[in-house]
Amino acid sequence: MGEISNFDYLMELNYWAGRSVQDMSQYPVFPWIVSDYSSKDLDLSNPATFRDLRNPIGWTGTDSRAEELQMRFTEMQCHYFQHYSSPAVVLYYLLRLEPYTTMHIIFQGGRFDHADRLFYSVSSAWAGVKQNLQDVKELIPEFYYLPEAFQNHNGVHLGCRQDGSMINFLDLPPWANASPYEFVYKLRMALESDIVSASLHHWIDLIFGYKQRGAEAVKAKNVFHPDTYEPKLSRKPVEIEVEVINSVDTVGQVPMQLFKKNHPERQIDLPTSNWAELNATYLTVVSNEPTPSSVNALYLLDSALYVLRDDGRVFSYPTESSPLLGKPSRRFRPQTKSFEVFQDENFSLPAIDGVTVQTPGAMAVLPYGNSAYIIQGGMYDNTIALRCLAPERVPETDRATRFLAAHSDVVTKVVVAEDGCTVVTVGRDDTILVWSVEEQVLLKLKFSIKCHADEVLDVACSTTMDLVASSSANGSLLVHSISTGDLEWSDSHSQLGKFDIVRVSPSCYVPHLLVHSRKDSATRQYSINGVLLRVLTHDRTIINIFPLAGSSQTTVFSCAGKVVIHHSFLFDTLLAHDVEEDVVSVA
Repeated sequence: MGEISNFDYLMELNYWAGRSVQDMSQYPVFPWIVSDYSSKDLDLSNPATFRDLRNPIGWTGTDSRAEELQMRFTEMQCHYFQHYSSPAVVLYYLLRLEPYTTMHIIFQGGRFDHADRLFYSVSSAWAGVKQNLQDVKELIPEFYYLPEAFQNHNGVHLGCRQDGSMINFLDLPPWANASPYEFVYKLRMALESDIVSASLHHWIDLIFGYKQRGAEAVKAKNVFHPDTYEPKLSRKPVEIEVEVINSVDTVGQVPMQLFKKNHPERQIDLPTSNWAELNATYLTVVSNEPTPSSVNALYLLDSALYVLRDDGRVFSYPTESSPLLGKPSRRFRPQTKSFEVFQDENFSLPAIDGVTVQTPGAMAVLPYGNSAYIIQGGMYDNTIALRCLAPERVPETDRATRFLAAHSDVVTKVVVAEDGCTVVTVGRDDTILVWSVEEQVLLKLKFSIKCHADEVLDVACSTTMDLVASSSANGSLLVHSISTGDLEWSDSHSQLGKFDIVRVSPSCYVPHLLVHSRKDSATRQYSINGVLLRVLTHDRTIINIFPLAGSSQTTVFSCAGKVVIHHSFLFDTLLAHDVEEDVVSVA
């Protein structure tokens, strides 16, 4: 349950139904979800906030709409003359972005359409769907992931409406707070909400399923012009088929039918506890060492929790006997709400000779197959070490520690991308190396970044977002492309200090960068394309920041003596909890 998001599932359905962003007449189709474009706050717990997905978009609006549709079907054998997805619909929504701006002009005969017919307001577009039987436009995927589609960064003159108002950025509903990023994020939250998850299968039946055609389509008032249905093309003479294809290129086409029976309802995961009601329980790992080294990172792999220490040693703790992750322990201390673990500690990997630098960023875990590897820097000879985290899971030939020449000075940072296909290393030589992970866990150098004029302080990367973000002691922030190595954008913080922490949040509904400066105790949120979205100030020193993967949409801030869990995009505080020791890693 919950293994794929609603967005990703709809993209998969569009793909298997022959829809593609490469074909304007068969562009991916997404539903209108929200019906409230006038409220100041978007209440995703109120069913009235959402459109009724049981009915096609043409049946949205007044009760008399059903009678009109029935009359039209009796006369014309179809309910709608227009289509919910066509080249005109795609160009209507994306006219602010190239190459769609140019394509829109060509489509309209060399000029923009009349200003009052352009996509200038979300609420007006929704009102048109509800009030005009000729307007049956559904949405496109960009509404749920691409805020730039609703901004006019190219400065295109789109004209003036009859009331004299100039069309520029899209007019957004009040609950978006004039931010296209917040607009897209909240629409995506609505799409992934429990209310939509419980009814999305009805819309799938209409677009891709058994209500797409035949008697069930007639009952659902979901019948379009016969030439828009894919099987019709092969039943006509060649001359007529060419005319039909030309018509479809303009009018649109119904997706290929994927389901002949009703689509099952999504099984919704059990609701999580209220953040305000959560509490923390501590797991104290007691070591017999006279001078134990600090914990560098934690990593969960199946039935074991691996603790990576700064000197390169690794200890594992079986989760099935963990008081937090498995059966209860006898060593619970109620006065501090903590557990002590003695006997469950297993020695997994020894320390590496020659380790000279003990920094939290000099070690990272690379998942590979059913095992994982540790990539560790901080070596006297400037190499990086690659060691198998769980040797018992791999062939004996792959268990040996491998050393790889990297920088001309000690490696101080190692970062692994979320898909495990890219590794980034940073050295005291002020260079950044980007590696691709090949078969048999071989690291192949892709390119180097030597743009920083001072010590590189932190780095973050994401293969999904195609970026490597890095900061240096002179206050500069550079963002490069992983695929090409080109510099995409940069920013400077030299007047206020330096960016000490850089993080990327690729699994957020609106992916973004977080950069933190300890001098002014502020965290800045940037869009992937370099737009400063907001600044979050803190009343305590920030130790580290952990954007959580998956559907939680949360980010953990480790502060001095406290852990604070924020909403990953809006930064609402979900939970704050005092801790005895600063948190250095999250698994």
